[in-house]
Amino acid sequence: MYEAVISGFISAEAAQALEAITAAVDSITDMNTQIASAAEEQSAVSRELERNVVNISHVATETSHGTAQIAAASTELAALAVGLQEMVGEFRVQFCGRFFKLEC
Repeated sequence: MYEAVISGFISAEAAQALEAITAAVDSITDMNTQIASAAEEQSAVSRELERNVVNISHVATETSHGTAQIAAASTELAALAVGLQEMVGEFRVQFCGRFFKLEC
């Protein structure tokens, strides 16, 4: 009779232990799911960050090329301005009565 009581007690303790183990496994499974979800979100953010860095690099390269073109155009414009100033410097304006007269 004592054996039946002891066996029943051990069975109850084993059942409680199995319930605790099952609860712990469920908790670990939930944590693993959360970790996997967070890792996927981090991967998505990393991919988006990489795309943004690539886009910034392209924009920087285009800006650099545009700046070089502007510098070349500015140099050419300055040379044209010097030539125009030399050409205008060859003309003389003379006042004749009510009108101005150009002389070369």
